[in-house]
Formats: sequence, C-alpha cells, structure tokens
Amino acid sequence: MIVFSVILLPAMIVRFYQGWFQMLYLDLPLFLASTCSVSSFYMMAQRELYPDKWRSRIKYMPFLMATGIGLAVTNSKAVIEALIGRQTEFVRTPKFQLQTNGEGWEGKKYVKRRAGWIPIIELSLAGYFLFTLIYSLTMENYLTTPFLLLFLGGYSYMGTMSLFQTPLRRLACAMPALFRSRAVEHAT
Repeated sequence: MIVFSVILLPAMIVRFYQGWFQMLYLDLPLFLASTCSVSSFYMMAQRELYPDKWRSRIKYMPFLMATGIGLAVTNSKAVIEALIGRQTEFVRTPKFQLQTNGEGWEGKKYVKRRAGWIPIIELSLAGYFLFTLIYSLTMENYLTTPFLLLFLGGYSYMGTMSLFQTPLRRLACAMPALFRSRAVEHAT
C-alpha cells in the first residue's frame, strides 16, 4: 500500500499528459474498483451491525477510509517483520481499569514507549501528499482531489496522534487543575 501511495504522483503526472480519454478509460475503472470495493465492505458491515441507522453512518465513510490508509505504515511494518521471521513482542492495547465515569487514563501508566520512527514516516507521507495535492490543484486535475485528501488525512492523522495524543491529553486534563489551584489561591 505504501509503495502504491508513493507512485501516485508519478502516475498522475504521466496520466495527466495522456489526455482525458485515456484517463477515463484506464483510471476511472481502477479507481472505482478499488474505492467501491472497500466502501461497500464498510457499508455492509454497518448495515449488519446497525440495521436501523446504517444509512446515517455513511457520512463517516471518508474518515474510516482515511484511517485505514493511515494504518498502512504500521501494518506494513508488522507484515515485513513476519516475513523476515523477526519475533517481536505483542504489546496489548492499554487497559487502564477505569471505574468511574469522570476518571481518565492520563494519570495511569501502562507501557512507557517511545513513538519511534513510524510517526516520522507517516508525517513524511502526509507532507508528500500535501505536495501531491498542491500539484494536482495547480494542474487543474480536480478529480483526484478527494482521493488525495484521503491519503493526506489518513497519514497526517495517524502521525500526529502517534506523537501527540498522550502529551496533549495529559496537558488538557492538567489545565483545569492548574486554573482551580490559582482560583483557590486568589480566593484566600
């Protein structure tokens, strides 16, 4: 998936100069086959899970597809590690044992892990797709814009969340405590 992502810009440059007929004849069926198959899979899953409300969930489809694209780097790393036979530790999803409704996970520790190199690759791919999107718009190739936005959104979201989710959440939860302590000091 990552290799196909990276060759989108060269393919777009070559296809754009071939003309509209070749673009519609070759690219449109490929685009529809790849996009519609994934979209129909997700829509059928929503229809099975939520028979009464599945139509109202269609509006979330682009975000779901972008998130799936953004997971490509992590999934590729796992596949490559499995192919070369590298044994890596399975790190479970954090379970924070939250008991009350207002209790948050920010003060609890599970695994201290560095973000590593994956967010750097994800954000680099986001930068690449920002450049590709700008190129597409300057060449007035507007049909590729929604497709490129999926890649840009997916990679930038995953890279940003990998780096900043925990620090930003802890900061946001600490802010009310900081303001409360200052308000109590001023009151006394």
